[in-house]
Amino acid sequence: MAATRELKGCPLLDLGVHTCHLGISPEAQRCFDSGLVQFWGFNHEDAAAHFEDCLSLSPSCIPALILQAFCFAPNYNNPTGLDIDHGAALLKDAHHIKHNKPLWKALLDAACLRFKPLAELEERNALYCEAMAKVADAYPHDAEVATLYVESIMNKRPWALWPSKEEFSKCREARLAPPSVHPETLLIGELLDEGVKRWPKHPGLLPLTIHYWELSPTPGILQYRG
Repeated sequence: MAATRELKGCPLLDLGVHTCHLGISPEAQRCFDSGLVQFWGFNHEDAAAHFEDCLSLSPSCIPALILQAFCFAPNYNNPTGLDIDHGAALLKDAHHIKHNKPLWKALLDAACLRFKPLAELEERNALYCEAMAKVADAYPHDAEVATLYVESIMNKRPWALWPSKEEFSKCREARLAPPSVHPETLLIGELLDEGVKRWPKHPGLLPLTIHYWELSPTPGILQYRG
């Protein structure tokens, strides 16, 4: 009789029906999907545990390894990250894992740039974002790729996508045109609008949309977007 693997993650919760089919065992898929929903909800500690369980059942599941590493990386909600060195260590030998999926390789190549040794965080974020743009262009119908790409742009300027309220107030008081918005902020808006139209219940696009608008000059737009 085969030995039973002891899973170390949090109990699997009913987090909806969102899934990303990977061709792994049903039990590993459930662990991955649970981790994926937690990941997109910025619950990174629990997500990492679910991805670890997925990997214990399917050791060659590159997406689970990438997202587990991302759980420890700096992100929009936590610009310092949980432990970027630990995230980098998780991916150290990932290229030696055998698989035959070009998308997984493209994602891994991009992910490693997010942990590039001896690089400053700003450079890492820029390189990762540039690589994800190419992956998104190559796989335009993949919801997770699209969401990772828009998140990669947002991570370049966490909590600073829009001019500050003070800047807007000064322009109004001086009867000047509103301060200009960074071109990447406009791009993020376009990508989120397109993504939500294509995948209206995606668990990552919705919280990213909230983060996008909450510090904008018109946060009330969210109530009309439901």
